[in-house]
Amino acid sequence: MSGRAAPIAVILHVALAAAAGGAPADFVPGERIARVEAPLPPVSAHPVLAHSLATLLQPAFRERWDESTRCERRRDYEAAAALRKTLAAELRDDVHLHWRIARDTLRAAEQIPASATGRRKALYEEALDWAKRGRALDPSCGECCLYEFAARARLLTPFGALPSPGSLRGIAKTLEACLDRPPTWRDGPDESELGNLYYGAATFYRRLPRSRWFQWVAGVRGDRERAVALGRRALSLAPDRIDFQVELGASLLCLAAERNDPETRAEGIGWLERATELPEQQPSDATDRERARAILDDPTRACGDSRIGFSLGG
Repeated sequence: MSGRAAPIAVILHVALAAAAGGAPADFVPGERIARVEAPLPPVSAHPVLAHSLATLLQPAFRERWDESTRCERRRDYEAAAALRKTLAAELRDDVHLHWRIARDTLRAAEQIPASATGRRKALYEEALDWAKRGRALDPSCGECCLYEFAARARLLTPFGALPSPGSLRGIAKTLEACLDRPPTWRDGPDESELGNLYYGAATFYRRLPRSRWFQWVAGVRGDRERAVALGRRALSLAPDRIDFQVELGASLLCLAAERNDPETRAEGIGWLERATELPEQQPSDATDRERARAILDDPTRACGDSRIGFSLGG
């Protein structure tokens, strides 16, 4: 890994790459955000009431929906998206379908080799389109907002020159809108979209440079205190997620270096060490455990570390 600063666009690729006990959910030192966490709905493979698919009660619709859910569980995201598009063609105003297609399309893009830039870019653009259309149908759809943020972030990274200041401001504005109206959907005990939002936001604010000149140019800058606060919130929702522990550990080490604070540094090391010991549950866990070990070996990497292997000075 190079120690030189990577292009600013690199920061945004990992903002939503999604995705233990000991830290109280309300312990958020230096928190300057006042967010009300919406209660999570019961675990279910079917839509929450806020974005219902009432028509799926009909057998013809339900069969396609159930098969799309099975495809998702097999991580065959392209097949899941394809089935849901057939439903969306008949249920054009259903918001839930819009964000689920956006999520499936984004995840399908992540499965494609990084060298296939054209295909990945096309899928990211398609995911962005579905998320934006869902949000236009219902501005309160937190899931639509989350995947609009994620798609925008990914589109800025591997496909060209540095983003314009306006692009960065747009990303930050979208993220703040998501935090103001957070998502409520969850697929299981450790799989909530709210946790994924907090994780992505923590990564975003940890990796952005924090200098005033950067804020003057881009309209937004890094905030390590806020990254820690958001990382704690993510982990409180899924205490055994390896990626959440690595993010919180990295944010704590980054903040500790900024403040020369040994206690914060010790806590960050603790989370990273725990991440190396937990069993792997998600496809990205092996990579995240390697990241944890690398940061433990070289804590100076904490502020700029990411799953895609770039470092960024802050």
